[in-house]
Amino acid sequence: YWTERMTLGYLRSQEAVGASVKPAVLGHDLRWPNGETCLAAVFNREDAERPGATLVSLEDERVRGLTNSLPVFAPGQPIPTIIVPDVSDKTSGVWSLWRISLHTSGGREQRFLALFLAEDGRAFGPTARTIWERLIDLPNGLSQAGDEISGSTAVDAFDASRKAAEAQGAAVFEELAAAHQMSIMRERKKGAHAFSSRRHAIERLGLPQVRAHRLGILEDEEQAWTRELTTREAALPELAAVLMVRVAPIGASA
Repeated sequence: YWTERMTLGYLRSQEAVGASVKPAVLGHDLRWPNGETCLAAVFNREDAERPGATLVSLEDERVRGLTNSLPVFAPGQPIPTIIVPDVSDKTSGVWSLWRISLHTSGGREQRFLALFLAEDGRAFGPTARTIWERLIDLPNGLSQAGDEISGSTAVDAFDASRKAAEAQGAAVFEELAAAHQMSIMRERKKGAHAFSSRRHAIERLGLPQVRAHRLGILEDEEQAWTRELTTREAALPELAAVLMVRVAPIGASA
């Protein structure tokens, strides 16, 4: 759902340069600033099964570009304090959104993790997701509560959230790394089979000198392919905070 709000919000903000969002019988008709269009755009796989629908997700490079351009919340940056409906009357603490990425030579795979640390330091997943939904649903209905957190208190809050994000995000990193390794393994197996087939074909035809020459060329190609695949196999993980707020209890003045 947040992908839909992010995409539609971006396109509406770019209307001055030709972008547009128009309601359609199914989903929305989208026009991007570069003139590309997407008719009957939907953002969940259930709607995508309907005839004529076009699924827009993080697999779309244009949407991925939006997530890649999200700003980074830096350690020590002042943390705003807000009241969140249906949450502030029950608990308070620090909510943060983290981008978990795996960088490779072929690009970047990423996931997002919402995290909520209560005042006593405990992490609550359901509360984190609820706050995320409220921030998406009520961007203009949220109210600031008292002063922002700054200085050493902001640094401590960031460090505590990052430590929790590292712990909760470990499984996500492992999932991304495993998917990347599986992709490399499939490509290595496919490539090895292709080179083997070409080698057998060369060995069956032509004069000895011609075969030797062709086999030499094939060997050079295979070595170059192996080096490229080895480079692509390397992956660098990254954990970055995108947003951080303190959720204050109702009636709080600071």
